[in-house]
Amino acid sequence: MSDSDFVWRFRLDEKPSESLNSDPLLELLRVQWEELLKLCVPMCGNERVKVDGFSLMRDLETVHPIFSDDPRQPRKA
Repeated sequence: MSDSDFVWRFRLDEKPSESLNSDPLLELLRVQWEELLKLCVPMCGNERVKVDGFSLMRDLETVHPIFSDDPRQPRKA
């Protein structure tokens, strides 16, 4: 085995018609979370974990919702 990085790629569904975040990095991460959650179920030990948001390491206090129907999602005017 070598010490090189492993590149994992998966196809994302079509880009949403409307972004939920004005920050492109947050939107990229949100869409990747959403697509990953269509492919797998997060676990903690032997228990399933329902994931509906994420925080960035630089700002652990702020939770960014993943899904458009999340009540924490800011409403557009």
